[in-house]
Amino acid sequence: MVSRAARIRIGAFLALLLLNLAPVRLPLLPSGPLAGVEKDVPRAPLTPDSWWSGRFQQDFDRWFARRLPGRPHLVRTDNQISLSLFGQAPSGGTRLLLGLGGTIIEQAQLDQYNWPRRTDPARLAAFAQDLRRLQGLLERRGQQLVVVIAPTKVEIYPELNPPGFVVPGRAGRRSTYDELVPLLDAAGVTLVDGHRILLEERARGDVPVFPRGGTHWNHYGGALVASSLLAALDRGAPGRFVQLDVKGARTDRVVWATDDDLGQLLNVWWPRPWPGPQTHPVLETRSQGRVRPRLLFAGDSFTLALLDFMTGEGLIDAGESIFYFNRRARYPGGGITPLDRSRFDVMREFQGLDAVVLVSSEHWLHTQIFGFVAAALKSLEAEQAGVSRAGPPGR
Repeated sequence: MVSRAARIRIGAFLALLLLNLAPVRLPLLPSGPLAGVEKDVPRAPLTPDSWWSGRFQQDFDRWFARRLPGRPHLVRTDNQISLSLFGQAPSGGTRLLLGLGGTIIEQAQLDQYNWPRRTDPARLAAFAQDLRRLQGLLERRGQQLVVVIAPTKVEIYPELNPPGFVVPGRAGRRSTYDELVPLLDAAGVTLVDGHRILLEERARGDVPVFPRGGTHWNHYGGALVASSLLAALDRGAPGRFVQLDVKGARTDRVVWATDDDLGQLLNVWWPRPWPGPQTHPVLETRSQGRVRPRLLFAGDSFTLALLDFMTGEGLIDAGESIFYFNRRARYPGGGITPLDRSRFDVMREFQGLDAVVLVSSEHWLHTQIFGFVAAALKSLEAEQAGVSRAGPPGR
């Protein structure tokens, strides 16, 4: 005979199952989709082969699980239990770790910090020369090239990395960043070294340059890099472009764009201590007699962080980000759209620009801007060859 307690447990279990088959609205808890990007799971085709091999059942299980109306609530509940009871970040999608002081860290970046990716020296030297050639071709068009290297949080705050995940001897291992920067300097490439800028800022005081809950620099760190970028443009065209001075910092509860991008990926009910207090810059803009530059950014997600800051502060006339060379974002207000690199028209994209800004975090330096540099060189060198064959215009 089934006991009353057993009936209650079975009834509660069935109620939970039914709850997942109907739309769920819990007004006291956050609603909406989960943060992060999930690949679409297509509906499994039913064929005799897929049925008897078990592939249909496996694919259907994944497809059905994604479409449960109560899935976001269950995922948040599971993640909250892991975080609150065991101190573990969710393991799905972007793998996250909890560092010291409530810091969230991407495991992929920590892995690369422990064992820095080494790129063939000859390939790095060729890349530096490619950038110098691209810079020269743009200069002939009256445009500039600036390369921005963005640091990762694990490099700027290594003491916050989870102790159990840090491999001894890191100081003796050189990274792609360590090898590439001297080559860029020797080649004469215009460089804004965000790694050096933010490390020097750390050494000057205790103002945070990365948020606890974000993977990109905070508003203050972004201001320091943007100021250096505008100064680099000024050296190429003295007195022409707006300049930015960072006068100090202030702390408040205003969460800026990417301050909590990793915190959101936790997908929990109660995310504290993220995002927490944030650090923002005290700024002074020098614009009298100067113009705002028109820029095209290309690189990884730090292009969005930098472009978002510069447009928000009114520092550029118009801007666009080509990130991972497969998506584009237009500012202000253009949204994010897919990009087909096979149809990317370099000459049209570069028309009317003051500068092209290449942005890469240390984590992605080995990709050499995802093939963007090679595509730009191919088009600009073809243009230059056509001009050379045509010769100077006749009188």
